[in-house]
Formats: sequence, C-alpha cells, structure tokens
Amino acid sequence: MSELFTVVGAQGFLGAALVQQLKQDGHTVIQITRENWPELGARLGHVIFAAGKTTQFAQRPIETVQSQTSLPASILADYNYSSFLYISSTRVYRTANSTHEGATLSVAPGSSDEIYNLTKLTAECMCLALENPFVRVVRLANIFAPFSNANNFLASILNDAARARHINFKSGPETEKDYVDLRVVLELLPKISLSGQKRLYNLASGQNTSHKQIAEKLEQLGISTQFEPSATIDKYLPIDVSLLHSEFDVPNYQLIEELPHLLKHANQIATDKGLKT
Repeated sequence: MSELFTVVGAQGFLGAALVQQLKQDGHTVIQITRENWPELGARLGHVIFAAGKTTQFAQRPIETVQSQTSLPASILADYNYSSFLYISSTRVYRTANSTHEGATLSVAPGSSDEIYNLTKLTAECMCLALENPFVRVVRLANIFAPFSNANNFLASILNDAARARHINFKSGPETEKDYVDLRVVLELLPKISLSGQKRLYNLASGQNTSHKQIAEKLEQLGISTQFEPSATIDKYLPIDVSLLHSEFDVPNYQLIEELPHLLKHANQIATDKGLKT
C-alpha cells in the first residue's frame, strides 16, 4: 500500500538512496533539504530523519547541534506526522561495555570529538521521552554500497584503489567496525517506520570487519596496501542485533564478500571520469 514518507536530509548519501527506494516501492515522498523547509504544521506522513554531520563535527559544533538535535526537535514540535524515525549511530557505543540497545552509555563532554555522540544521544533521549510509540530511533552502523557520492572511509579507500591501485591506511590493521549493506538499510528503515514494535533498534550486520581483513582482500584483488607506522586503533565491540532479528527478516551481506563488486564499481567510475593514474 502506498504511504506518504518525508525524508529529511534528502540530498545526503543515505537520504537520496532512501528517496529513490521509497519511490521505486510506490510511495509518495516529500524531500526536505535546507532549501525547502516545509510550512509550519505541514502533514509529513512517515518521517525518516537522515540529516546530520558525519564529518568535521568537532570543528563545527554549532552546526552539529543544529542538524542533529535542533532540527529533529522542530519537526517533532511543529509538524503533523504519522511516525518519526530518527537515524542515530552505533558510534554511541564507542566506549560502552555492551552494545545492546538498553546499555548504559558514557560520554566525555570536555572532548570536542564527543559532540557527535552527545548530540545524537540528546536527540535519542528526546524521541524516546515522548509518550508516542510511533516515534522511534535506529542506531545505524557504517554503510557499504557501490559508492558514487559518499564521504566516508570505505568510499575513500575504494576511490584510492580504483585510481592509484594503492591504499595507505591511516588507522591500524586491528581497527574494526560493523559494516552494513545499504540494501539492508533501505529495506528495513521503511519497515521499522511503518510497523516497528520497539522504540530503539540497532541496524547493523552484527559482525565486525577489521582493516587487516579489508587490506588482505584488496591485496588479492591486485591492490597494494600499507599501514602508517603511527596509525591509531579504533575498535568497537560487535553490535548486538538480536532485537532486530527477533522482529524482522534481515538479509545477510558481508563486506569482505562484496568487496570485489564494490571495487569493480569504483573502477568503472574512475574510468568514466578519467581519474585512473
């Protein structure tokens, strides 16, 4: 059945992909960007809030607060919606002892790097404090996909691999994170918006992939790699996805298995743009 969806952050990587998928599935989609904020009180249907700062958040604290906390607050306060889904991040588990949705989390306000987690958690708390079962939060892991316009670690190394056939890792081989396929994200976010029984979900693969594993796979594909001697280690606990799996059928795609396809796509883009060296 066709529904009305509103995607906030429709020009971003995830937002644009959501808009395309929702339209493909027959839904009506309102696309919100900074340039076309709707009139107060507008009917927005099922809102998916996919806006926020993913880079340079420590250098732009006011913009980070506005995009990740103030803007979702304004929608919740001033607009008519059927459901509201706030996209948070599994980064909030960075120093946690557990990655279950009910885990107690800690932050250090004195560190500028913490503003990302603080603003995400403030918005989460705001959403979950509302006595509205249709206001939900998803903590999303790192997305992988055939990138074309993304600005993240995976997109960067795939671009380097396609253009120069070499990758210089700036974080150590023991660095490991959870990577979830964009296809899974695009399938589950609308389902959670429409019928999620819980208020807070982890949306992740549930399995970490290390930089060492990525480097070894790329070496097999003909890409030379190296790690900087002073590279830092960024390591997360595996994300608990038991709640997600208890309610939804979750497709299983693993980054290492998909790397050949992702590299082929990056190679094609580099060739089309004349960027190979």
